[in-house]
Amino acid sequence: MQYLTGLVQGTVTSINHPLAYLVIDDKIIVQMGVRLAQDNSQMLPLLGSKILVEKAYGCGLNYVLCKCSRLEGVFTTFCPQNDFLDLIRLYDLNVAHLFKFEEVREVLQKNFTDVQEIKMDILLSLFQNIIHTVDKEEINHNKGNNCCGYPAPVFSLITVSTCKHVEIKSSKYLDFPYWSFGVHPSKKNVMLFGWLEIHPIYGFYMITDSHYKIVCIITESSTKTDVKLSQFADNYVLIKKYTVVTEVFSEECIPGIEYMVASADDIHIVHSVKKDIDTFENASNSYDVTSFVVLKKGTICVRVNNKFELLLQVFIRCYNMEVVWEEVYFVLPSTYVTMNFNFKEGSLYMLHHNTPLQEVSNLELARIKPLKIYEVPGKGCYIEPVYAGLYNLPEPLSIPGCKFHLQNKSDLVCFRGIVKEKRFINPLSSRTVKNSKVYGFGTPGFKNHQIVFSHLDENDTIYLDCYLNNWENKLMPLGLVPQMEVIVKHVYPQSKKYFKSSIFTTFEIVSYKPLTNFNTVNLYENEEINWGFPSYLSQGHKIPAGVLVWGQVYNIFMLKFSIAVICTHCKRVDCSEHTCEDRDREVEFTARFNAADQYGQSTIITRSFKVLQAFLNLNSTTFDKWIINLRCIGSYHYNYFDEKNVPVTSLHNYLRKYFEQINERRLVLDLKCRKLKATSNQRPLWFCVDARRH
Repeated sequence: MQYLTGLVQGTVTSINHPLAYLVIDDKIIVQMGVRLAQDNSQMLPLLGSKILVEKAYGCGLNYVLCKCSRLEGVFTTFCPQNDFLDLIRLYDLNVAHLFKFEEVREVLQKNFTDVQEIKMDILLSLFQNIIHTVDKEEINHNKGNNCCGYPAPVFSLITVSTCKHVEIKSSKYLDFPYWSFGVHPSKKNVMLFGWLEIHPIYGFYMITDSHYKIVCIITESSTKTDVKLSQFADNYVLIKKYTVVTEVFSEECIPGIEYMVASADDIHIVHSVKKDIDTFENASNSYDVTSFVVLKKGTICVRVNNKFELLLQVFIRCYNMEVVWEEVYFVLPSTYVTMNFNFKEGSLYMLHHNTPLQEVSNLELARIKPLKIYEVPGKGCYIEPVYAGLYNLPEPLSIPGCKFHLQNKSDLVCFRGIVKEKRFINPLSSRTVKNSKVYGFGTPGFKNHQIVFSHLDENDTIYLDCYLNNWENKLMPLGLVPQMEVIVKHVYPQSKKYFKSSIFTTFEIVSYKPLTNFNTVNLYENEEINWGFPSYLSQGHKIPAGVLVWGQVYNIFMLKFSIAVICTHCKRVDCSEHTCEDRDREVEFTARFNAADQYGQSTIITRSFKVLQAFLNLNSTTFDKWIINLRCIGSYHYNYFDEKNVPVTSLHNYLRKYFEQINERRLVLDLKCRKLKATSNQRPLWFCVDARRH
């Protein structure tokens, strides 16, 4: 933004009364809001007339008038009083605020192309929420100066289209370890605007703009007891603080996973759209009425023929005013999926239905407890909340308390803890058959998921293992990454050693609690150029295993490397069998080296040819020729501590001398690495998947 001392002149081609700006020559926008709000005598120019503007603030093709600006033209009408001018007066907004307002308007215009008819209401409400959200001292500091003597309020607005950090479908992760994850916390003063809705199949929140959508996990409010997660449905919201979590697998058929975690405290409702049908409706007096309390709520499940359902274990108090006192299961069809957040364990509801409930069978429910199972009709049936928190259900156990339960009891239990590690084991036998190929159900990949929780108690660490068994037809669990605090509900103790999931097992995300702040590498689109913000690999002790970051190092010390030529036909190294041909040979590269940055050293393991290419500083064509030559001359293994290992070929000898020279010189590399669980000589241990040279 700069002060304009020259002139802007042209023809007035349009006038926007609600937002108090005019357009000159179909390209220059002149914002008159501050001038009109402070000067009741100021009039608007005649459409199609010539106008001259002097002494206005300008940025690109946008200009804002202040009380010092001078106008020449044909002025004929007053601007009607409106909400925009009232907003300027109410908050005593100045020129700097109006430039930020124009930035917000452009964000909406670019990313919400399908909401033209209500954009004015959204825009004004959004900007008012932003003013409430940004630093109050900064806003007060700007008051009383309607020109631009002070900097603009420091904030920027984005939408979910800018939150892409991984490729959803890509083969670029095939050389990565089996599973990796990343966390991308929001930057200070960067707020996110979007439309929140409940997905009709999965039952979780999605935050969207006109071009992109991702899952949004909303955690319970830590300060407000009256905030209900269901209240955010079908609203435009402003999110002050959030974290985007990504997960990628090395199996090509597994899509990348991306979702957002935000606290209810940091979500502000900007604008609501009137719903066609209320979530809970009042029914006719002629309907039967069943009063029930929710004891257990499962996640969304898929049945055969792509039918979706929500399972509840309930306690029926009365039927048509007659006391029943019976514990049963309710199976709710897909029409109730979007009501997922409205059901709370321990709360009382009234079920109004004009047809009797049908008794059905479900083997998974029967394994929990032998109760009657009723299917709630999809039509002619309405549910009404009556009282929240009627039953005081037991609080989730702590990790030590749950360890005691594991060793002494056998009933379902809930506990609260922080994820230490996510492991993957070979598939176990499962009693359930996958009912559908609809994406989003079951655990990703072909391995079983094992979630490890930990708790430090008097210098002794307590671990709890939870296996996600028989999960084929349940909604994919999200948020189970290291250093995430989670409430685990309704799991079985097994053999006094570990827990396994049940049909009612759910994972409720509480908050993300990293031990240290770090930057995760960018894996989306132009990642070859933009890797995101770097981290220091030597400071990685508190970074959880599995995270992908990148860091710059200045010195390399090669400890060992291996060039192995393996026959893909017989799986032998340096095969000489007559049945095997040269084209069956593949070269495998592994290396282990120490790397130093400005804060210390770390140990790196790699199997990536991209790293070898960066070491050798070769272009792609030359490097491909090297690989062909290495495939022909056979394997070689180098160990810095083994002086007897003398290479037998000139190319191997060149590699040995080259790396010995690197050990003595400065070499600047950018390394894209995944944190490993183990450590090496008190140094953080990393697995490098990519490298580039400076």
